[in-house]
Amino acid sequence: MRVEKTFWHHGATVAHGPFAARETVYVCAAGCQQAGQLVRWRQPALAALLPPRSTTGYDVMVLVGHRRYVEHRQREEIAAELQTRHGLRLSAGEISYLGQRFLVYLEALHEASAAPLRAALAQDGGWPLHVDATGEDGRGTLLCA
Repeated sequence: MRVEKTFWHHGATVAHGPFAARETVYVCAAGCQQAGQLVRWRQPALAALLPPRSTTGYDVMVLVGHRRYVEHRQREEIAAELQTRHGLRLSAGEISYLGQRFLVYLEALHEASAAPLRAALAQDGGWPLHVDATGEDGRGTLLCA
């Protein structure tokens, strides 16, 4: 492997706060290709902190998702908490984006875990479902099972 480029990457996590990391990207010196692209190696420690094409960490995304969908907090409340407790300044739009991205990751985790969960529930004798639909006139209906 040889150095292809080195660049500064800015990010922010709950654990580390805002940071700047100098990342070195390596490329196969022999010109190795995989799926028509040169084989590149990036820093795994940075990849473990930040999702692809993002400057906010996985832990920020999880905190936002938990506050938004479990605790039913407003975007401004979440932004204020991130600013005061963790020194992270995020816009309301970024909070919305992180909340949506959290749901995408949660869905992928659910689908990846569906078969083992189904097997465990079947081994336990099945499961009861409570079906409930609530809504207000003209606002649609939410069906939960």
